[in-house]
Amino acid sequence: MKPFVVAVLAVALCACANEPADQIGSAINPDRDTQAANAATPRPEHPRPPVPAASSTPRLIKTAWIVTAINGRSTPAGPGYQLAFDRYGPGGITAGFGCNNFQGFYTLNGDHLSTRDLVGTEMACGDPVKTFERQGAAILASNMRIEHVSQATLRLVSEVGSIDLQRAN
Repeated sequence: MKPFVVAVLAVALCACANEPADQIGSAINPDRDTQAANAATPRPEHPRPPVPAASSTPRLIKTAWIVTAINGRSTPAGPGYQLAFDRYGPGGITAGFGCNNFQGFYTLNGDHLSTRDLVGTEMACGDPVKTFERQGAAILASNMRIEHVSQATLRLVSEVGSIDLQRAN
């Protein structure tokens, strides 16, 4: 049995002697080239969202806002009504509409704002907070147009409704 194994190995080595070294590795492990290309490509530990496009209307990067009204109805005073851009990293959005907190990613295209991958806490909330939260979350999940009301005031408007914002920082 040993002579047979040695003979097979000798034939295999002779056959490989005429192939370039990189083809030998590919013959032994056909996925090697793909694995090498993947290993050579730097990969971040966590996928990063795209950085919002620069735009003259408006500059939202690293800004915080107080939600003052949802669908024209004033929100109660307090820290629970807020919206922030890039608080925890580029392209990130966080919001609170009185009870639960939401976070995800945003994209700014001119005066249009869209969000994706929104997630939120799920605490039980009573009215009127529950109504503000349901409406605010629905608007935030839709495609919005940004309207400048004043230097420190914005309105996010969509087919679902509107959110009025006052600059906090």
